[in-house]
Order: sequence, then C-alpha cells, then structure tokens
Amino acid sequence: MFRKSWEVLQGLREEGLVRSIGVSNFNRAALDELLSDGDAAPAVDQMEHHPLDQQMDTVAACAERGIVYEA
Repeated sequence: MFRKSWEVLQGLREEGLVRSIGVSNFNRAALDELLSDGDAAPAVDQMEHHPLDQQMDTVAACAERGIVYEA
C-alpha cells in the first residue's frame, strides 16, 4: 500500500531534492514490511506517544534500526 510512495520518496532523496525521509505511524510490522526489500531505513518515525499509549514495541523497533522515534 505504501510501497509506491516510499519508492518516490527514495527517488527524491537520491536526486538530492530532499535530505532525509521519514514515515508516520509505522509500527514494527509496517517497518518490517518497508525494509523487507532491503530499502534504506527512514530517518524518523513520527508516532503518538503519551502515558496512555506508549507503543514500546515500536520504540524498540526504531532503536534496533537506527530510526529516530519522534512523538
């Protein structure tokens, strides 16, 4: 579903039109799918994060891949 958009963003980065690209609301499963083809990891994953919704599995997935988790 998001594969085509990610390919376009990577192309923009390769052309030097943007310096970094990221995703929003990607949990561990979505990150695994995104990176399954050996694509470069996003620079950032922007997620909702507060005391009632901490999503620690996604925080860990981002840390494992060197992705900045931004709330």
